[in-house]
Amino acid sequence: MLFPYRVLVRCFGDGGFGTHLLPVNDPKVPKTQAWFKREAPVGAFAAVEVWGTSFERMADRARLVATHALRVLRVALVSIRASLTNSSDSA
Repeated sequence: MLFPYRVLVRCFGDGGFGTHLLPVNDPKVPKTQAWFKREAPVGAFAAVEVWGTSFERMADRARLVATHALRVLRVALVSIRASLTNSSDSA
């Protein structure tokens, strides 16, 4: 079972675990940065609000938050898929 991107954004994009999922064409995603690849298979960016004076340390903190949020989302989707599969098997 596939989960449509727009459903994920509605369910998770409002700041779940401090992370926002932004579509590649969102105005908040920088357009001129070389490290932002917008081509397929990229469908979204995980954005995390951080602050500080060291770009490297801010990036490290944001990476930890985003990685955790995406890991939790992945576990939740697998769990939902398993429960849907089990309920359709028993019907």
